Amino acid sequence: MNNPTFKIIFVEDDQDLRESIVQYLEDDGISMTAIGTAHEFISCLDSDTFDVAIIDVGLPDLSGYVLAEYARLKTDLGIIMLTARGKIEARVQGYLAGADLYLVKPVDMNELLAAITNLAKRRTERSRQTDS
Repeated sequence: MNNPTFKIIFVEDDQDLRESIVQYLEDDGISMTAIGTAHEFISCLDSDTFDVAIIDVGLPDLSGYVLAEYARLKTDLGIIMLTARGKIEARVQGYLAGADLYLVKPVDMNELLAAITNLAKRRTERSRQTDS
């Protein structure tokens, strides 16, 4: 897609999945910070700014729903929930926690890339409008 550089934070505890998604997105010019725990996610959000967060729901230390709520309270970044939990109740919970999008694994990488690009562009356009 040949994207401008967006800063993405991705929290996923499955290392193999995390590495494959990071590789795909970085090959398309996306700047990635990839971590495996909720506590690392919170630490990164407190010390850096990002355009989009991709959050797995089933993390070992805190629920991804809690992270979405935290991110929504502390930042204006786009939030994508990426999880194996596909039931409607889980999706609704994700949206109520603050997710902009809720994608179910296995995710099509082109769809994920398009979702990231769309959210990141909207965020950067909003930032430019508020700065002027």
